[in-house]
Amino acid sequence: QAVDADALGTPVLNFAYLSTIIAGYTKAGLYAFVGVACLAFLAFRELRPTLLALIPLSVGAVWTVGLMALWQVPLNVGNLLFLPLVMGLGIDNGIYVVHRFWTARDVAEHPVPLARSTGQAITLASLTTMVGFGSLMISSHRGIYSLGLLVALGGGSVLIASLTTLPSLLAILGSAAGEHTATSRTYQETTISPMSEGVHTYRTTTNRVT
Repeated sequence: QAVDADALGTPVLNFAYLSTIIAGYTKAGLYAFVGVACLAFLAFRELRPTLLALIPLSVGAVWTVGLMALWQVPLNVGNLLFLPLVMGLGIDNGIYVVHRFWTARDVAEHPVPLARSTGQAITLASLTTMVGFGSLMISSHRGIYSLGLLVALGGGSVLIASLTTLPSLLAILGSAAGEHTATSRTYQETTISPMSEGVHTYRTTTNRVT
């Protein structure tokens, strides 16, 4: 229609139809991201763990887009379904890892950034999703094939981010919190010790006089 504004027919209608669907799915993906972020905030009721829980999803999405460009896999009507699938998988992994770490902080001074059981659980869950949808790649239909490929790429990217990027950030935060706690304890001992020694000396002198 850039050449002829009055152009009609099946090709024009199909182009407008596909453009509308792609724009709608993209907008729905953004709304879904905001929705899962709000749910994560309601679960943690703190901003820091909420942002940490979104790390696997955000990093995995960036990696997936890069892999799509590398492998020349465009978005189409057949593979747009991968957006909510990868989004749900990414936020689940982030919430599991961060929730386990945040809970362990209450019972351990130096909690493990990624517990072994948590890592095994999210790995198994991600692999089952990747294998299940990845089996669509045997289809001769290019749209179904691209759906299986994108879910496999997205799930793998989210899984790697959940096992590497997020635990690394949690380890950094845990180290910083440990140093802050050690500094606070040293300061308290330094400020309280002279007072304690003074009280002990006074009590000793009083007992001798008595």
